[in-house]
Amino acid sequence: MKIRILGAHNLELQQARHTCFLLDDVIAITAGSLMTTLDLEELRKIQAILLTHRHFDHVRDLPSLGLATIDRNETTFLYGLPATLEAVSSRLMDGILYPDFTAGLSRDRPRYQLQPITPGETYTIHGYIVRPVAVPHAAPTVGYIVHHPGGSSFAYCGDTGGGLLPFFQDPLQPDPLFIEVTFAERMKELARLTGHFTPRLLRSEIVAAAKLNVSIPRIMVVHRSPNQDEQIAEELAKIASELGVEITLAWENQTVDV
Repeated sequence: MKIRILGAHNLELQQARHTCFLLDDVIAITAGSLMTTLDLEELRKIQAILLTHRHFDHVRDLPSLGLATIDRNETTFLYGLPATLEAVSSRLMDGILYPDFTAGLSRDRPRYQLQPITPGETYTIHGYIVRPVAVPHAAPTVGYIVHHPGGSSFAYCGDTGGGLLPFFQDPLQPDPLFIEVTFAERMKELARLTGHFTPRLLRSEIVAAAKLNVSIPRIMVVHRSPNQDEQIAEELAKIASELGVEITLAWENQTVDV
């Protein structure tokens, strides 16, 4: 599997983009940086989008993608929790702000088809085995464990400030595990309030898993606040050294082979 990291931060600046991934050119995970990173030919190849939750930075590009590929004679499938899909259809693409791309325009087939998911269930999506995992956040949220029939697996925890044990304990042993660390430690109260990780909150999850003799995969950190990158990196480096685990920062335009 080839994972393109389209964005690795929690907002968009000149050199930072919303956290977003593209798997083997055909499956997007979240939809916050598709339009600013992919050309039209690449956009037209996307067959499915895995949505983690309803927050704007993770669904922003759905209307623009619909417009850019309106002449594509295939439907793109949007997978997400019912609450996520309801917010997308009733607010983002409500027919007022943007067209409702889940309904056929004229006699054409719908641009998007909504596919509700249930945490813990397993889905086959374009040949990949996908299992959503519920995680705590300010909105109903899932992360995803993705398995290729060839044997490799990886996971993305979504936005969360906890709940990593199911990813660590999964029998597929996903590697790498993409984890958000949005704030440096000085912002720990805001992190707790908004349901995000700081380096030490991540450390507590790793320690809890290690106590259960769970093997810790390589961890790649995303959804960082751009103005705190340096401090987050320093704090994570100390934790990685202390615990003897591999923690690196993911970056825009990086490709990871799994």
